[in-house]
Amino acid sequence: MPVTDVIMRKHFLLLFLIFSSTAFASDKLGKVCFGKNLAKPYSEHTDRIYLKVDDSDKLYFNRPNEEAILKGLDINKNHMVKVYFDNQLVRSWPLSFSDLGSYSVIIWRSSGSWRMEPSDESKCN
Repeated sequence: MPVTDVIMRKHFLLLFLIFSSTAFASDKLGKVCFGKNLAKPYSEHTDRIYLKVDDSDKLYFNRPNEEAILKGLDINKNHMVKVYFDNQLVRSWPLSFSDLGSYSVIIWRSSGSWRMEPSDESKCN
């Protein structure tokens, strides 16, 4: 077998491995869970506060939830998290799974601010 054939086969094998691993990695989908509401838990405001990720349905922040409240997000796309109070946008921030290095995130509320952090997948099913 000529040397050029061997080199060509190695290049094809290398390209196949690169593209197949990229395809497997992009099969993963991102998800969002809610953490604790440390600001005013169980207050009358909980039914007036909700989040949206991009154009999702309203996601009411009324209790911690270990199950994903939103699944199927493209991990290769930048998303926008938007917080509404009485149907008015009050806060927003970008969500990038690749920047966070995780397929799942937890959004939680502390007194005076909102937090988002990467989550272990076992904590956000």
